[in-house]
Amino acid sequence: MEVVSGDLADGIPSPHLLSAAWWTARILSMGSTERSQLQASYLTVPTGGTVRAEDMLNAERLLVDAGLAVEAVDALAPTDELVLLAKLDFEAFCQGFMASFLAALPPVWLAGATTAGGIREELVPARAMAAFAESVPEELIRRRSLTVAASAARRERQAEIGLRGEQVALEAVVGLLAHLGSADLADRVTQVSLLTSSYGYDIWTPAPAARPLHLEVKTCAARPPYHVHLTRHEADVAEHDGDWRLVICTVGPGEVLLLAGLCDWRALRDCVPVDPRVCCRWESAELTLGAEQLSPIATMFGGD
Repeated sequence: MEVVSGDLADGIPSPHLLSAAWWTARILSMGSTERSQLQASYLTVPTGGTVRAEDMLNAERLLVDAGLAVEAVDALAPTDELVLLAKLDFEAFCQGFMASFLAALPPVWLAGATTAGGIREELVPARAMAAFAESVPEELIRRRSLTVAASAARRERQAEIGLRGEQVALEAVVGLLAHLGSADLADRVTQVSLLTSSYGYDIWTPAPAARPLHLEVKTCAARPPYHVHLTRHEADVAEHDGDWRLVICTVGPGEVLLLAGLCDWRALRDCVPVDPRVCCRWESAELTLGAEQLSPIATMFGGD
């Protein structure tokens, strides 16, 4: 079952669908319920005829898609967040629901219509803004909801691209080791970032006749100079770990990912900021690297 497209105005739920979601949430908040019991309950809800059972079935899908309800084979269960939302009146419910909905299902126009400075209303579809304004009248709340959702979507997208960059680097390392006749070592290359961020790097790889290397992979725009963000923890590890390397992966047209090269701490040392005062520490910094500061990936294990 899918949400009827007519109930979404350019990605924003209509006020009528939100009303149905509010009533459905109040029923679901009582706990996990079999579908047959839910459907019977919808026929007895005192909505004054404004919301039909069919609307509430449609609202079920909306709640699931927003991450507020969980489907089982023949039942539906509320999340803790939905239980809290169900206690609110309709206006407060709409504010909280839209925050969850926009984070889970950001409209296609959201990224382009939001900036660090706020909302570019000329890029928000009129139907979407009208539907949102009817459900959430307070402009300040609407703007905040959109900017927070857009920031979360960007972070999620950046994390996704970052993971893809790590995969590209891992495959290159495995391929390089195999090319060097070290297939046994290639089998041991590990993406440790999937375990924890405490390592201070993303990939552990054995090296032929040498100590293992620790690779931190950063993905950025294709053209140099390359702008990457380094955390304080990564910098601290790099400074004290002679086997640490920074691998640059670039994103080109069509989101094609290519490895630009790698460097060690010596190339980064002068790029890292200095703590301004004894009582203050930087925790994340943007570093700028030129192409000339990188060595080819093929030289990772000492090759030419």
